[in-house]
Amino acid sequence: MDQAVEQDLAASGGVVSDILGDLVFGTTKTLDLYVHPFVPLGDKPQLLGVVPHFPLRSRSDENIFRVCSHLRPAFFDVITNAKEEQMRRDLKSRIRTNFQIRGPRTLPGDLPDIDLVIEDPASSTAVIAELKWLRKGIRSVEHIRQEADFLYGVSQVEKVKAFLQANPQFLFDRGDLTEDLRKFSNVYYVLVPRDFFVWIDPAKGVPVIDYDAFSPRHENLAEGMKELLTYDWLPREGSEFEIKYETFTVNGVGVETEVIYPSY
Repeated sequence: MDQAVEQDLAASGGVVSDILGDLVFGTTKTLDLYVHPFVPLGDKPQLLGVVPHFPLRSRSDENIFRVCSHLRPAFFDVITNAKEEQMRRDLKSRIRTNFQIRGPRTLPGDLPDIDLVIEDPASSTAVIAELKWLRKGIRSVEHIRQEADFLYGVSQVEKVKAFLQANPQFLFDRGDLTEDLRKFSNVYYVLVPRDFFVWIDPAKGVPVIDYDAFSPRHENLAEGMKELLTYDWLPREGSEFEIKYETFTVNGVGVETEVIYPSY
């Protein structure tokens, strides 16, 4: 066999080995067959089983994202930044062209960046947004971690708000706004998350608007933001979903819990 071909096969074998190592989640227990479809059979790690229905119905991009978050954190950080940049591009393409859109903007010191600045001169309205793309969790411990990251995003918005209120000319001086913030009739500081949502009472903190909803439909940004902040875009019980109490029994022990079902 040609030496170059042998080297290519050896390299490919290493890549395949790494991929399979990720798909069986290293030495940890498999979490979900949609994410890690290969399951070790018996004591021999070379013997694996797979049910094709699971990987065929899975979302490969989200699965790669989840695997990297556990096994390759350096790659996960790079992917996260790339996803937030994609999120920003998508939002810019969806928001009306009569609005002025800027971002990201770096703030001094250890302050978080401003991800998105939207201005509507006609209604004297400015929106300062923090973007968060958090992957969906599987286990309860992942939900705890995601909620902590979500609340960290809220704290970032609060820091940005405090800085801009103390330095209202900052964005004007850098060409991100056409006026000093003090001259705007409406200024909104919001968190825009994707794929993970925690309800935050807007009366007690930073307004949170889901990524899929965050696209003001009005030509007037002030009216669009007022409509979004009514939260009519949230799913409603009895219309989009319903809650039932279900009992699950194993070995004679029953647990009753709330289960959410879509309404048909």
